[in-house]
Amino acid sequence: MMIRRGVWRAAWASVILPVMLLSSTCLAAANGATTAPAGEAAKPAETPGSVGKPSTEPHDWFKPLKDIPAGPGLLSVDMNVRTRYEWQDNFNIKGYGTDTRDDLLMMRTQLGLDYRLVCPSGATAPHFYVQAQDSRYWLSELARDGFPTNCPHFDQFDLRQAYAEWRRIAGSPVGFKVGRQSIFYRDKRVFGPGDWGNVGGYWWDAAKLYIETEAVDVDLIYGKRIISEQTRFNDEWYDFDMAAAYVQIKNLPFILDLFYLLKYDDEGKVSGETGTGDEKRHTFGLHAEGKVERWDYATTLAWQTGEIGPDEICAFGGNAGAGYTFDAPWKPRVGAAFAYASGDRKPHDGRSNTFDGMFAGVGGVYGWMNLVSLKNIEDYEIKFSVQPCKNLTLAMEYHIFHLASDTDGWYWCNGKSIRRDSGGDSGNNIGNEIDIYAKWKICANLELQAGYSHFCAGSFVSGTSPNKMGGNDNADWVYTQLTFKF
Repeated sequence: MMIRRGVWRAAWASVILPVMLLSSTCLAAANGATTAPAGEAAKPAETPGSVGKPSTEPHDWFKPLKDIPAGPGLLSVDMNVRTRYEWQDNFNIKGYGTDTRDDLLMMRTQLGLDYRLVCPSGATAPHFYVQAQDSRYWLSELARDGFPTNCPHFDQFDLRQAYAEWRRIAGSPVGFKVGRQSIFYRDKRVFGPGDWGNVGGYWWDAAKLYIETEAVDVDLIYGKRIISEQTRFNDEWYDFDMAAAYVQIKNLPFILDLFYLLKYDDEGKVSGETGTGDEKRHTFGLHAEGKVERWDYATTLAWQTGEIGPDEICAFGGNAGAGYTFDAPWKPRVGAAFAYASGDRKPHDGRSNTFDGMFAGVGGVYGWMNLVSLKNIEDYEIKFSVQPCKNLTLAMEYHIFHLASDTDGWYWCNGKSIRRDSGGDSGNNIGNEIDIYAKWKICANLELQAGYSHFCAGSFVSGTSPNKMGGNDNADWVYTQLTFKF
């Protein structure tokens, strides 16, 4: 469900006015100073005799597009053009068991402008960022009119980001970021933009308040998720509001983050087990990661409570993984991980136990075919990777997918249930997936990625197939992707 906001122009005006005020404030403080903007490392002075020596660094052809003097600040241009070809057998973005083969060629173009004011030495500078995005696709049998509103493959030239950001204002620990933006942290399992998709899963009109101290960094966030529309300007939001607090604790021998998320929908149209109503979902959790010699580890744990319609929420989800990198040529690494999200075992008891996957994208997190999301799932994973050379990585992953509850549904990458056996007669084995892929960073601006994946369907897929004949329920996927950026 979406909401048309006729006053969105007024909301954007509320962003522009503070931007103008910040510009005048920084100009008054600058008093002619010309130091580099915050976040930019100072360039070391040339040492005697260094002039004329050949540089060992590769030539940066796009350096003239960075830090261009423009009035009271510096302007930088960035670009990201990604094209990907996919061959899909027996599945597509809409669901599983299509019994067809399809080709898909996608291209996504992003162009950004960053303007950073110049402030006195030691002062932080506000900056303003605007990014446009155009997403298109060809070859596929999936027509655009088959998607009622947002098409995950197509969004004609639109505004992806437009925000003002100023950290540590006037030397204080306080700062802000306000406007249209992407939100992500760490491994993107809590917040993630969903950038593997051609359009992207999460766009936000949001405001962040930064509080940065020696002990902790605290981000307080409020936002509305944007609905991407195929040809119209994206000025519609989903019904729910999002509020969050994300805390990063410093000075520890490992990374430790604490977070709280609130998803609140007061439109009265959310379906629960025993009726419809509002949704108020609270998520409390933590993320930790670190290294011990040649071992690495990471975990994210979350618990959810609240109400959905007239029903009570009690759900749990998370993941834990570890790996070991051998001290050998090619840097071989072996790792294992387990992801879990609770499902509902008693569909009509007025108590919802289905975990909601928070605001994270998928994109290789739970297998590269994106057949599942963090809802009613058990994902057992092993992984092996090597680096034959510095810029080339070869990897293989193996996933075993089970339903956490065999009476709940199989939830697709968009978080929607695509199959369900409420009696639990089909078991909980969704299937196994093997992924083989390579990433080659050709140069600083160009990366090539390719892979092959095979999914071997389990008893749940066979038992919920339309004909239940137990035919060929397996699926295959091949892709190649080229990314150019500067």
